[in-house]
Amino acid sequence: MATTKTPQRERRRFCPKCGAGNATGDLCQQCQQQGLPDAMLKKEILIKYCTGCKRYYSGRAMVASRLLNNVLLKHIKAIIQSKSPITLAVPHLRPTATGTMEEHQLTASWDGRSAVLPFKLELTMCQQCGREGTDYFESVLQLRNSDEATITAARDDILRNSKGRLLTKEALSPSGIDFYLSSQRATPFIAQRLQRRFGGMLKTTGHIHGRDHQKSKDIYRMTTVLTLPGFARGDVIVVKEKMYRVVRIGKAIVGYDLQHQKNGTIDLRSETPLVLPKHTAEITKTSPAVEILDPETYQPAAVKGQMNDAKKVGDKIDVVFYQGSWFIA
Repeated sequence: MATTKTPQRERRRFCPKCGAGNATGDLCQQCQQQGLPDAMLKKEILIKYCTGCKRYYSGRAMVASRLLNNVLLKHIKAIIQSKSPITLAVPHLRPTATGTMEEHQLTASWDGRSAVLPFKLELTMCQQCGREGTDYFESVLQLRNSDEATITAARDDILRNSKGRLLTKEALSPSGIDFYLSSQRATPFIAQRLQRRFGGMLKTTGHIHGRDHQKSKDIYRMTTVLTLPGFARGDVIVVKEKMYRVVRIGKAIVGYDLQHQKNGTIDLRSETPLVLPKHTAEITKTSPAVEILDPETYQPAAVKGQMNDAKKVGDKIDVVFYQGSWFIA
Protein backbone atom coordinates (compact mmCIF):
# COMPACT_ATOMS: atom_id res chain seq x y z
CA MET A 1 0.00 0.00 0.00
CA ALA A 2 1.46 3.37 -1.05
CA THR A 3 2.17 5.85 1.68
CA THR A 4 1.65 9.56 1.32
CA LYS A 5 4.06 12.04 2.84
CA THR A 6 2.57 14.76 4.91
CA PRO A 7 3.87 18.20 3.85
CA GLN A 8 6.25 19.82 6.32
CA ARG A 9 5.14 22.97 7.96
CA GLU A 10 6.85 26.06 6.60
CA ARG A 11 9.44 27.33 9.01
CA ARG A 12 8.40 30.62 10.52
CA ARG A 13 10.85 33.50 10.78
CA PHE A 14 10.53 36.25 13.34
CA CYS A 15 12.33 39.13 14.97
CA PRO A 16 14.59 37.74 17.74
CA LYS A 17 13.85 40.76 19.95
CA CYS A 18 10.10 41.34 19.82
CA GLY A 19 8.96 38.12 18.13
CA ALA A 20 7.17 39.81 15.26
CA GLY A 21 7.07 37.64 12.15
CA ASN A 22 9.11 38.68 9.13
CA ALA A 23 10.64 37.15 6.01
CA THR A 24 14.32 37.20 7.01
CA GLY A 25 14.49 36.43 10.73
CA ASP A 26 16.49 39.62 11.40
CA LEU A 27 15.60 42.50 13.66
CA CYS A 28 12.50 44.26 12.45
CA GLN A 29 12.64 47.92 11.50
CA GLN A 30 10.95 49.03 14.73
CA CYS A 31 13.50 47.22 16.92
CA GLN A 32 16.43 48.50 14.85
CA GLN A 33 15.25 52.06 15.35
CA GLN A 34 14.98 51.75 19.13
CA GLY A 35 17.63 53.89 20.81
CA LEU A 36 18.41 55.82 17.65
CA PRO A 37 18.59 59.63 17.83
CA ASP A 38 15.22 61.31 17.42
CA ALA A 39 16.67 63.28 14.50
CA MET A 40 17.14 60.04 12.57
CA LEU A 41 13.52 59.07 13.04
CA LYS A 42 11.98 62.46 12.38
CA LYS A 43 14.26 63.74 9.61
CA GLU A 44 12.87 62.92 6.16
CA ILE A 45 15.44 61.88 3.58
CA LEU A 46 14.32 63.18 0.19
CA ILE A 47 16.39 62.57 -2.93
CA LYS A 48 15.55 64.19 -6.26
CA TYR A 49 16.29 62.52 -9.58
CA CYS A 50 16.08 64.08 -13.04
CA THR A 51 14.59 61.64 -15.52
CA GLY A 52 15.91 63.73 -18.41
CA CYS A 53 19.67 63.74 -17.81
CA LYS A 54 19.60 60.70 -15.43
CA ARG A 55 21.31 62.57 -12.58
CA TYR A 56 20.69 63.17 -8.87
CA TYR A 57 20.52 66.49 -7.08
CA SER A 58 23.35 67.02 -4.59
CA GLY A 59 22.78 70.44 -3.11
CA ARG A 60 22.95 72.88 -6.02
CA ALA A 61 24.93 70.48 -8.20
CA MET A 62 23.83 67.52 -10.30
CA VAL A 63 25.78 64.26 -10.03
CA ALA A 64 25.81 61.07 -12.06
CA SER A 65 23.45 58.25 -11.14
CA ARG A 66 26.36 56.02 -10.06
CA LEU A 67 27.03 58.47 -7.19
CA LEU A 68 23.71 57.84 -5.43
CA ASN A 69 25.52 56.45 -2.35
CA ASN A 70 27.45 59.71 -2.00
CA VAL A 71 24.25 61.75 -2.15
CA LEU A 72 22.56 59.58 0.48
CA LEU A 73 25.67 59.56 2.66
CA LYS A 74 25.61 63.35 2.80
CA HIS A 75 22.08 63.20 4.26
CA ILE A 76 22.90 60.36 6.67
CA LYS A 77 26.02 62.06 8.06
CA ALA A 78 24.00 65.17 8.87
CA ILE A 79 21.65 62.99 10.94
CA ILE A 80 23.98 60.48 12.64
CA GLN A 81 26.93 62.85 13.21
CA SER A 82 29.30 59.97 13.93
CA LYS A 83 33.09 60.19 13.63
CA SER A 84 33.24 56.53 12.63
CA PRO A 85 32.87 55.49 8.98
CA ILE A 86 29.31 54.94 7.81
CA THR A 87 28.52 52.29 5.23
CA LEU A 88 25.28 52.10 3.28
CA ALA A 89 23.49 49.21 1.64
CA VAL A 90 21.20 50.71 -1.00
CA PRO A 91 18.88 48.64 -3.20
CA HIS A 92 19.09 48.95 -6.96
CA LEU A 93 16.69 51.70 -8.01
CA ARG A 94 14.73 51.75 -11.24
CA PRO A 95 13.06 55.17 -11.51
CA THR A 96 9.73 55.16 -13.31
CA ALA A 97 7.71 58.14 -14.53
CA THR A 98 8.38 61.84 -14.04
CA GLY A 99 6.24 63.51 -11.40
CA THR A 100 5.99 60.51 -9.07
CA MET A 101 7.34 59.88 -5.57
CA GLU A 102 8.85 56.50 -4.69
CA GLU A 103 9.53 55.13 -1.19
CA HIS A 104 12.61 52.98 -0.54
CA GLN A 105 14.75 51.74 2.35
CA LEU A 106 18.47 51.63 2.97
CA THR A 107 20.63 50.04 5.65
CA ALA A 108 23.15 52.25 7.44
CA SER A 109 25.94 50.72 9.57
CA TRP A 110 28.28 52.54 11.97
CA ASP A 111 29.98 51.85 15.33
CA GLY A 112 28.81 48.24 15.27
CA ARG A 113 25.19 49.31 14.86
CA SER A 114 22.88 49.22 11.91
CA ALA A 115 19.51 50.66 11.07
CA VAL A 116 17.00 50.44 8.27
CA LEU A 117 16.04 53.96 7.25
CA PRO A 118 13.35 54.99 4.79
CA PHE A 119 13.99 57.55 2.09
CA LYS A 120 11.89 59.05 -0.66
CA LEU A 121 12.88 59.43 -4.31
CA GLU A 122 11.22 62.28 -6.17
CA LEU A 123 11.27 61.90 -9.95
CA THR A 124 11.38 65.29 -11.60
CA MET A 125 13.05 67.31 -14.35
CA CYS A 126 16.00 69.61 -13.66
CA GLN A 127 15.84 73.22 -14.82
CA GLN A 128 18.02 72.61 -17.85
CA CYS A 129 16.13 69.53 -19.05
CA GLY A 130 12.80 71.26 -18.46
CA ARG A 131 13.83 73.96 -20.93
CA GLU A 132 14.87 71.52 -23.64
CA GLY A 133 12.88 71.94 -26.81
CA THR A 134 11.80 75.50 -25.95
CA ASP A 135 13.03 78.91 -27.14
CA TYR A 136 14.07 79.97 -23.63
CA PHE A 137 17.59 81.36 -23.39
CA GLU A 138 19.70 83.14 -20.77
CA SER A 139 22.72 84.10 -22.86
CA VAL A 140 23.87 84.59 -26.43
CA LEU A 141 27.29 83.56 -27.74
CA GLN A 142 28.12 85.62 -30.82
CA LEU A 143 30.97 84.69 -33.17
CA ARG A 144 32.23 87.39 -35.48
CA ASN A 145 34.68 87.08 -38.40
CA SER A 146 33.98 83.35 -38.25
CA ASP A 147 34.26 80.81 -41.03
CA GLU A 148 32.56 77.45 -41.44
CA ALA A 149 35.31 75.56 -39.56
CA THR A 150 35.02 77.87 -36.54
CA ILE A 151 31.22 77.67 -36.50
CA THR A 152 31.33 73.87 -36.67
CA ALA A 153 33.89 73.69 -33.84
CA ALA A 154 31.77 75.98 -31.65
CA ARG A 155 28.61 73.99 -32.31
CA ASP A 156 30.37 70.69 -31.55
CA ASP A 157 31.74 72.12 -28.29
CA ILE A 158 28.28 73.22 -27.16
CA LEU A 159 26.61 69.92 -28.08
CA ARG A 160 29.39 67.74 -26.65
CA ASN A 161 29.47 69.42 -23.24
CA SER A 162 25.70 69.65 -22.75
CA LYS A 163 24.42 66.60 -24.68
CA GLY A 164 22.28 68.92 -26.79
CA ARG A 165 20.34 70.44 -23.88
CA LEU A 166 22.11 73.82 -23.84
CA LEU A 167 21.56 75.08 -27.39
CA THR A 168 18.05 76.38 -28.05
CA LYS A 169 18.51 77.99 -31.47
CA GLU A 170 21.00 79.50 -33.96
CA ALA A 171 20.81 82.66 -36.02
CA LEU A 172 23.16 83.60 -38.86
CA SER A 173 24.44 87.16 -39.09
CA PRO A 174 26.36 88.92 -41.92
CA SER A 175 29.69 88.41 -40.14
CA GLY A 176 29.12 85.23 -38.16
CA ILE A 177 26.55 83.36 -36.10
CA ASP A 178 24.63 83.71 -32.81
CA PHE A 179 24.13 80.73 -30.48
CA TYR A 180 21.25 81.07 -28.00
CA LEU A 181 22.02 79.12 -24.82
CA SER A 182 19.79 78.19 -21.87
CA SER A 183 22.51 78.70 -19.23
CA GLN A 184 24.59 81.75 -18.32
CA ARG A 185 27.14 79.68 -16.41
CA ALA A 186 28.27 77.57 -19.36
CA THR A 187 28.68 80.40 -21.88
CA PRO A 188 31.96 81.94 -20.53
CA PHE A 189 33.66 78.53 -20.41
CA ILE A 190 32.67 77.73 -24.00
CA ALA A 191 33.86 81.16 -25.18
CA GLN A 192 37.20 80.82 -23.38
CA ARG A 193 37.82 77.38 -24.91
CA LEU A 194 37.15 78.79 -28.38
CA GLN A 195 39.42 81.77 -27.69
CA ARG A 196 42.29 79.49 -26.64
CA ARG A 197 41.81 77.50 -29.84
CA PHE A 198 41.13 80.24 -32.42
CA GLY A 199 42.24 83.44 -30.71
CA GLY A 200 40.27 86.68 -30.81
CA MET A 201 38.86 89.28 -28.42
CA LEU A 202 36.18 88.52 -25.82
CA LYS A 203 33.59 90.97 -24.58
CA THR A 204 30.62 90.27 -22.27
CA THR A 205 27.66 92.57 -21.62
CA GLY A 206 24.36 92.13 -19.82
CA HIS A 207 20.94 93.73 -19.73
CA ILE A 208 17.92 93.38 -17.48
CA HIS A 209 15.36 91.07 -19.08
CA GLY A 210 12.78 90.90 -16.29
CA ARG A 211 12.33 90.46 -12.57
CA ASP A 212 11.96 87.39 -10.35
CA HIS A 213 9.26 88.48 -7.90
CA GLN A 214 9.67 85.36 -5.73
CA LYS A 215 13.38 86.06 -5.14
CA SER A 216 13.05 89.86 -5.47
CA LYS A 217 15.91 90.23 -7.92
CA ASP A 218 16.41 91.29 -11.51
CA ILE A 219 16.83 88.71 -14.28
CA TYR A 220 19.72 89.37 -16.66
CA ARG A 221 20.50 88.08 -20.13
CA MET A 222 24.18 87.99 -21.05
CA THR A 223 25.75 88.50 -24.46
CA THR A 224 29.30 87.24 -25.06
CA VAL A 225 30.98 88.34 -28.29
CA LEU A 226 34.06 86.53 -29.56
CA THR A 227 35.59 88.54 -32.40
CA LEU A 228 37.90 86.18 -34.21
CA PRO A 229 41.13 87.48 -35.77
CA GLY A 230 40.10 86.64 -39.34
CA PHE A 231 43.22 84.61 -40.10
CA ALA A 232 44.61 81.17 -39.36
CA ARG A 233 47.92 79.69 -38.27
CA GLY A 234 50.39 79.87 -41.17
CA ASP A 235 48.85 83.02 -42.71
CA VAL A 236 51.04 86.09 -43.32
CA ILE A 237 49.68 89.33 -41.87
CA VAL A 238 50.84 92.93 -41.62
CA VAL A 239 50.41 94.86 -38.36
CA LYS A 240 51.96 98.31 -37.82
CA GLU A 241 54.02 97.87 -41.02
CA LYS A 242 55.53 94.66 -39.66
CA MET A 243 55.03 91.40 -41.52
CA TYR A 244 54.40 88.22 -39.50
CA ARG A 245 53.83 84.57 -40.28
CA VAL A 246 51.27 83.45 -37.65
CA VAL A 247 52.83 80.72 -35.52
CA ARG A 248 50.34 80.30 -32.66
CA ILE A 249 46.79 81.52 -32.09
CA GLY A 250 45.30 81.77 -28.62
CA LYS A 251 44.68 84.39 -25.99
CA ALA A 252 48.01 85.80 -27.21
CA ILE A 253 48.95 85.57 -30.88
CA VAL A 254 52.58 84.76 -31.71
CA GLY A 255 54.10 85.41 -35.12
CA TYR A 256 57.42 85.12 -36.89
CA ASP A 257 58.68 88.50 -38.13
CA LEU A 258 59.64 87.81 -41.75
CA GLN A 259 61.60 91.05 -42.07
CA HIS A 260 63.70 90.72 -38.91
CA GLN A 261 63.72 86.90 -38.71
CA LYS A 262 62.49 86.52 -35.11
CA ASN A 263 59.39 85.56 -33.12
CA GLY A 264 57.20 88.15 -31.42
CA THR A 265 53.78 88.73 -29.87
CA ILE A 266 51.29 90.41 -32.20
CA ASP A 267 49.21 93.23 -30.69
CA LEU A 268 45.85 93.50 -32.45
CA ARG A 269 44.15 95.91 -30.03
CA SER A 270 44.86 99.09 -31.98
CA GLU A 271 44.94 97.93 -35.59
CA THR A 272 43.13 95.50 -37.85
CA PRO A 273 45.66 93.18 -39.51
CA LEU A 274 46.07 92.97 -43.26
CA VAL A 275 46.17 89.39 -44.51
CA LEU A 276 48.54 89.06 -47.48
CA PRO A 277 47.49 86.68 -50.25
CA LYS A 278 49.83 83.75 -50.84
CA HIS A 279 51.22 82.87 -54.26
CA THR A 280 52.91 79.70 -55.42
CA ALA A 281 56.19 80.30 -57.24
CA GLU A 282 58.86 78.10 -58.82
CA ILE A 283 62.47 78.29 -57.61
CA THR A 284 64.85 79.24 -60.41
CA LYS A 285 68.03 79.70 -58.39
CA THR A 286 69.24 78.67 -54.92
CA SER A 287 72.80 80.07 -54.76
CA PRO A 288 74.17 82.49 -53.80
CA ALA A 289 70.63 83.82 -53.16
CA VAL A 290 67.23 82.31 -53.78
CA GLU A 291 65.38 83.51 -56.84
CA ILE A 292 61.90 82.63 -58.08
CA LEU A 293 59.88 82.96 -61.22
CA ASP A 294 57.61 85.95 -60.51
CA PRO A 295 54.06 84.48 -60.48
CA GLU A 296 52.70 87.69 -62.04
CA THR A 297 55.34 88.75 -64.63
CA TYR A 298 57.02 85.33 -65.08
CA GLN A 299 60.43 87.02 -64.80
CA PRO A 300 63.25 86.00 -62.42
CA ALA A 301 62.87 87.82 -59.10
CA ALA A 302 64.77 87.87 -55.82
CA VAL A 303 62.95 86.55 -52.77
CA LYS A 304 63.73 87.39 -49.14
CA GLY A 305 63.56 85.08 -46.15
CA GLN A 306 64.73 81.63 -45.18
CA MET A 307 63.35 78.32 -46.39
CA ASN A 308 62.54 75.81 -43.65
CA ASP A 309 63.26 72.77 -45.83
CA ALA A 310 66.01 72.05 -48.31
CA LYS A 311 64.70 73.08 -51.71
CA LYS A 312 66.17 72.72 -55.18
CA VAL A 313 65.63 74.40 -58.51
CA GLY A 314 62.20 73.56 -59.89
CA ASP A 315 60.52 73.14 -56.50
CA LYS A 316 57.43 75.17 -55.56
CA ILE A 317 57.26 77.51 -52.54
CA ASP A 318 54.64 79.91 -51.12
CA VAL A 319 55.50 83.60 -51.32
CA VAL A 320 53.84 86.93 -50.48
CA PHE A 321 54.40 90.37 -51.99
CA TYR A 322 54.86 93.39 -49.71
CA GLN A 323 56.32 96.87 -50.29
CA GLY A 324 57.79 95.97 -53.67
CA SER A 325 59.51 92.70 -52.61
CA TRP A 326 58.73 89.02 -52.52
CA PHE A 327 59.03 87.14 -49.21
CA ILE A 328 58.98 83.42 -48.42
CA ALA A 329 55.68 82.79 -46.60
